[in-house]
Amino acid sequence: MQPVNSTPKRGHPLDESGGSISNGRGLRKYPRRGIENNAHKHSHNVQPEINLQTQQPSSSMSSDVRQHQEINQDNTNRKRISFNQLKHAVSSNLRCFFIEFTSDADRNSIPTALHASDLILKELQTNGVLINRFTLVGWAGKKLKLGVNNKEDYATLVSSDKWPTKINGIDIVVVKPKYIPDSFTLVVRYVPRELDENFVSNEIQRTIASADRIKRIHYAYQRRTDDYRFEVKDYREYNAVLQLGRIAIGTNAAQKANVVFVLKV
Repeated sequence: MQPVNSTPKRGHPLDESGGSISNGRGLRKYPRRGIENNAHKHSHNVQPEINLQTQQPSSSMSSDVRQHQEINQDNTNRKRISFNQLKHAVSSNLRCFFIEFTSDADRNSIPTALHASDLILKELQTNGVLINRFTLVGWAGKKLKLGVNNKEDYATLVSSDKWPTKINGIDIVVVKPKYIPDSFTLVVRYVPRELDENFVSNEIQRTIASADRIKRIHYAYQRRTDDYRFEVKDYREYNAVLQLGRIAIGTNAAQKANVVFVLKV
């Protein structure tokens, strides 16, 4: 009788399915470690190439942004303007005054823009027109271009008839802007509807001589009274009316003046 050996008989190693690994000739089949290791190394070598490819568009994009910034900076440097010009454009959006020289004037005898503006300012101040210095001086073709950056000086120059007629003995023509800033626009409120529009306009001009472009405001809904909008060319009249706060337009049935309120737009 043979003794029972408790140690299991060694056989071929089992694969994951429980079967033995064999090459059909009864020989063991070992994994090809060299090939696997090479494949593993190759996978590590490929990964950085993929990362570089994904980062390439970002590098190209940053290059485009950098180029765009350089172009913008170059354009900014080319378009630099003085502080006074910037202040004039941003603070008030006021139109400029133009000085035209006669066509037969000797161009060599015409002073520079700065000198001409000083001569005009001195002449205005001598004639009682008190303003600050011009804040915009330059040429627009053959015309001298002058500007101010506050509405008080602008209104004074627009309404003044004391501009010089000559510079260095050369005849000049002053071309004034027709633009009236919104700050010189007023509204009268609560005008009785029975009053005719022409009558109201005449009444306003009797009180405010420089009132112009008087128009009734049209609303989308029915109102018991009317409002009128108009422009005031004379800055002194503009301030005086604002201080009053109200004016009289015609009389009512009781022979009393119709008092209307004046508001700044």
